[in-house]
Amino acid sequence: MRPVCVTLALAATLIGCKPSQVVDPGLTSAIAQARASLTNFISVLQSPNSNQTSFCVYALLSSGEAFGEGAYANVWKYEDGCFRGVLTEDRPNLRLTNNQPVSIEASNVIDWLYLDFGRKEAVVGNFTARALHGGSNPQAGANGRQPLRSDTNRTSAAAASRRSP
Repeated sequence: MRPVCVTLALAATLIGCKPSQVVDPGLTSAIAQARASLTNFISVLQSPNSNQTSFCVYALLSSGEAFGEGAYANVWKYEDGCFRGVLTEDRPNLRLTNNQPVSIEASNVIDWLYLDFGRKEAVVGNFTARALHGGSNPQAGANGRQPLRSDTNRTSAAAASRRSP
């Protein structure tokens, strides 16, 4: 079945038929912001403060015949134009598994994030998620919505309720 689909897609492209794509301008803008500020992320990754942790990139990956698919990777090193880290989830279409070591070219990164517990808003970056949830400002919530928060801001009452029998 797969060769037939690829053949049909190739034939449609050659005769000028293209699949319609819905382009979200907010998401396009978020990806552009993430890519434009990637050097800032790299600088912090290479020399983090003690309150900066959990560095992650979202990148388009491909494997042989599979088309590009987005995947998150926790990263801890950047060298020679590539991020080194591990995937945070299985990607069966790409034959990749959770915690599998990866090397991701910077040109494939479409978003990035890290946590900075020295700031009021701990999540830095995460441009695409903010765009999808109605906010485009990476430092605070936009459109009157609350900024995205990490799970570290739980109250002691909530923690106590989880311990109750």
